[in-house]
Amino acid sequence: MLNPAANQLSQLKKRLTKRTVKELAESSHVQAGLEDMISRFYDSLIQACESGTVNWVDPILDTWLSAMPRDNTTESTLIPLVSTIKRVLWRVCEFDDDEQVFNTIQIVEPIFEHSIAYINRLETGSIIDQADRNLSEFKVTMKALEKSKASFVAVAAHELKTPLTLVQGYSNMLTNELLQVENEQKYEPYLRGINNGTSRLKEILDAMLDVTLIDNDLLELSYQPVWLGQLVDGLLSELEEQLQTRELDISYEAFLDPKEFFYADPERLQQIIRNVLLNAIKYTPDGGKIVIGGRKLPGFVEITVEDNGIGIAMDKQQTIFKKFNQTGDAARHSSGKVKFKGGGPGLGLVIAKGLIEAHEGTIWCESDGYDEDTCPGSIFHIMVPYRDTPPDEMSAQIFGDSVVPN
Repeated sequence: MLNPAANQLSQLKKRLTKRTVKELAESSHVQAGLEDMISRFYDSLIQACESGTVNWVDPILDTWLSAMPRDNTTESTLIPLVSTIKRVLWRVCEFDDDEQVFNTIQIVEPIFEHSIAYINRLETGSIIDQADRNLSEFKVTMKALEKSKASFVAVAAHELKTPLTLVQGYSNMLTNELLQVENEQKYEPYLRGINNGTSRLKEILDAMLDVTLIDNDLLELSYQPVWLGQLVDGLLSELEEQLQTRELDISYEAFLDPKEFFYADPERLQQIIRNVLLNAIKYTPDGGKIVIGGRKLPGFVEITVEDNGIGIAMDKQQTIFKKFNQTGDAARHSSGKVKFKGGGPGLGLVIAKGLIEAHEGTIWCESDGYDEDTCPGSIFHIMVPYRDTPPDEMSAQIFGDSVVPN
């Protein structure tokens, strides 16, 4: 024997189905397709009313949800459908007294509340799953794009180096020939310009190749004994002529014993310090001061490059280690390797970060902010792992246990 609510719904099922279908669609062709679907929902609703189990309607809702096309770009939900069924039910049902209304509400309303919540939960989960799939696909696409970009940069840089080498070679040959001519001084500025330009272009291509190696985890280090004082002295000698034009006071405050060494890739370590130092030079006004120093820590050598330049904005202190980053307005940058606020491809600090991380070290910067008037300055910290023995078998075979400075 059905309870009153289930009994009334059973008696009104055909009428409820026709009225609901008419509310949902005007076309008779569409109504024919909806009628069986709505009829089965009312069957489930009657069973739910009789059994007192609100999730009796879940299977029919699952069927509808699985048949519904999922498109995250448009509104697509079953809630309006279920709301229409509920609205029609209350319009069609007739009650003899308030007690019958109250009893029916007690039985029917929890079923519809459960249905709405169930639909919300499943549809939200479906949207989240689709968003996760889209994100995964996007990541795969971006990874492929990044790999394609890296491959293009590597190929382009490699292919450009060949004609560049030819230009450098013929320029040097022409310079040697003109040295034997009496008025060779007339052409000397032109040849110097060619040589400077090709040298700068070679540095940029080498930087592009280094970034490609870093991005693709193809960088190989050659560990050798490093005497830090000798390495820094060599670097300052290399930059001496360029630094004189800027009237910068650059000093090295030694903190290791001159005879003390550790294992690292000396060429790459010098490149790291050079790139950080060139960054300090670019953003320190003429006549400024730069100090290379540091300290020995347990397991690490900390190298610092401190300047009294224009500083780095707080929101830029992480992004400066990203590719093609500029700390100021690129349109206002002058050209040149060591000119104040000189432009460039924005790869120096990226390479420094990649090279020090290949050593299993790290790099970061500190600054109170960016101000061209007060010049708050900045300080870069380079943490190099202190290895007092060869880190790999090949280095051990080459250098053994006994190493003395040159």
